[in-house]
Amino acid sequence: MAILKWVQKTSIDWHYIAPGKPQQNGFIESFNGKLRDECLNETLFGILHDARQTLEEWQEDYNWRRPHPALGNLTPMEFLQRKAIDKIAARGHRFNPKDSAQSWRGLGAQVAATSTTTARIPASLA
Repeated sequence: MAILKWVQKTSIDWHYIAPGKPQQNGFIESFNGKLRDECLNETLFGILHDARQTLEEWQEDYNWRRPHPALGNLTPMEFLQRKAIDKIAARGHRFNPKDSAQSWRGLGAQVAATSTTTARIPASLA
């Protein structure tokens, strides 16, 4: 019910998938299958807290640690690192191994990810 109120409030068109036609939304069907096969079918949850924690860990792995075909089979973090290095190289910045702290300071600022739980794509790399 809450989703319908939100749709009305935001004036978004709501389109249902036709019964028996899951291929109309293949992306979500693929995701649901992976979630079910890799997480839900493998885990017996005792309490709601366990379920939330397990799903959060699976989501983090799915979004940040596993290779994605759309990213050339790189993990999102590897993709961000390569993109940042390419961007620095395009600016003509040369790596000086004798002064690695200075050379990599810009990269560290662009890839502002201290851990996979706080990693987000920086706007400068998008």
